[in-house]
Amino acid sequence: MNANGNHASQSELIEKHTETVDWLSSSILWKSELQNFQSMLEERALHTFSKAGKVDADHFQLMILHYLSEIEKLRGKLRNHETILGKLLESNDVSLNQGGEEHECLMNLLESFSKTYKQFRKEFFQFTLKPTSWQMKQRRKHIFFVVIVIVILISL
Repeated sequence: MNANGNHASQSELIEKHTETVDWLSSSILWKSELQNFQSMLEERALHTFSKAGKVDADHFQLMILHYLSEIEKLRGKLRNHETILGKLLESNDVSLNQGGEEHECLMNLLESFSKTYKQFRKEFFQFTLKPTSWQMKQRRKHIFFVVIVIVILISL
């Protein structure tokens, strides 16, 4: 640590930089997951014929679009914040107040987003794991066929 305390402040800026990069990485993962969710939803829509199933699919479609939009906004804020942190580090202007409040506010926003996104992901998987009416019909046909085969085999 030097006489004016820059060493400690620089390490705090580096820590903020690391947190920011971690959230940027998380946002890439979220975006990739949502693109996969979109594909899963499109596949499911091919076999969804009930009105309730279509309403649920539309709901999740809108949620996917909403989350993709929010992620892009957050990524923009993270990139801007990262630029500010970089400039502070380059200029050796590492006073504790600069970037501190903004960083804490952004980190809280990301934590909040992460929690709501995890809840959405849980609900989405619950939705996709429920069999569609078409899948149930296919299962009934399969069971019926198996029963017929068993009856034939027993009668031989």
